[in-house]
Amino acid sequence: MNELTHLPHLHTVSLKHCNSGDIGCWLPVQCESLKRVELENCDVTDDGIAILLRSPNLGCLEELNLDDNDGISAEGFKNAMTHLSRFMILQMRLPMIEQLNIDNCKIGDTGMEFITANLPNLTRLDADTNILSEQSAILISSRLKNLTWLALNYNNIEGDNIEFCCRLPNLTNLFLKINEDAFRIT
Repeated sequence: MNELTHLPHLHTVSLKHCNSGDIGCWLPVQCESLKRVELENCDVTDDGIAILLRSPNLGCLEELNLDDNDGISAEGFKNAMTHLSRFMILQMRLPMIEQLNIDNCKIGDTGMEFITANLPNLTRLDADTNILSEQSAILISSRLKNLTWLALNYNNIEGDNIEFCCRLPNLTNLFLKINEDAFRIT
């Protein structure tokens, strides 16, 4: 995988559905100019997310897709995000990530606490099926003011408690599918 260091202009690495496990997380950390990393349905675990987010080469990263990696726990995500925020503080720059897809990762409110605290530049957040409650919705609406796209389908956010989205001034797309009821506001 060290050969990737010879590709200084590589901007996207997509390993969707390749079942690479945590090994797939080593690939993106080799590249300094990556803007987009897709590890959807790759069997990534807490160890893999730690490998990925501890890389010093992610300063340009704008989009991270971890959809369908249920081996990532809230605690593992929290630990990785804590390390990432320390790195960014040491580098004196805010995280550049604008798009994050963590569908089906089951990070819970604990994981969302660290996302909202450490990724203030998010414009798109896909967080379906993550055991999120109203607590996460409040965190999102109070900290992620740049969001234009928010998907929170199949979480524990009640349909009559969606007023949190009114505090997101740039929101243009909201997806809250709850049980049999579906909300789509554009």
